[in-house]
Amino acid sequence: MSRLSYSLLAAAAAIALVAPAMAQEAEQLGDSSYGESTITVTVPSLVQINGVDNIIFGELTADHIKNGHTQSDSVCVFSNVADHGYVVKAEGSGEDDAFTLSQVGGEGTEVPLAYEVTFGPTGNGTPINNPGDTVIGTGSESIACSSDNASFEVILSSENLEKVTAGNYSGTLTLTVSPPEEEPAG
Repeated sequence: MSRLSYSLLAAAAAIALVAPAMAQEAEQLGDSSYGESTITVTVPSLVQINGVDNIIFGELTADHIKNGHTQSDSVCVFSNVADHGYVVKAEGSGEDDAFTLSQVGGEGTEVPLAYEVTFGPTGNGTPINNPGDTVIGTGSESIACSSDNASFEVILSSENLEKVTAGNYSGTLTLTVSPPEEEPAG
């Protein structure tokens, strides 16, 4: 080989070392090929309340009438939003969602039995003074709810018990849980 041939070969080798390797283009035929997929997902804000049981006062005693009586139920609230926050709204089955119980089988002139509601961390409930009012809480990060993290109380005050006639009273308390950035529907 001539000197010129060696020089050209050396120059070609130097260019090959400096020039970037050409990458295979996406979805092109070759000894390898690739494609890319951008993956997106939207996880909605979700909440759930578990373990809401019926409140059964049974037959009240004279002491209950004189001093009032409270029953509670422990529940678990799940929330997947930041800090696991939630909002709970309480509504009764009385007129305008009032927290009242109606006399069962009464003659229609009876005064409804009003009650009070609290909701919050177990043992530390916040009063819900009016139907539709809300309380903010922090829920479980697990849907399975390994333990209760909240409770609600139904309070029959002596003042309200003294206003009603003897008989059986019944009603429904609805607890609606929603993510904190959204007010409950209704």
